[in-house]
Amino acid sequence: WVAIAITYTNNSASPRYARLHVNGAVGTWIEFPPTAKQAGTVWIEAKLNPHSSANKLAFFAGCHPGPQIASIEVH
Repeated sequence: WVAIAITYTNNSASPRYARLHVNGAVGTWIEFPPTAKQAGTVWIEAKLNPHSSANKLAFFAGCHPGPQIASIEVH
């Protein structure tokens, strides 16, 4: 398991949501609270494949607008 920091902005007054799929597995919904004009960070834990240097993180917001993701850091 690893910790993942997702830095984003959400200029709306409501939370935005995106589903994160790791290496094609079933996705997990993540809530991105409003940030006004500043960047915010959410932390999640995910299981990556330690034997691969090509782990894939895919975000899906459905038909709703998702957050503006600025960076993703794996710790």
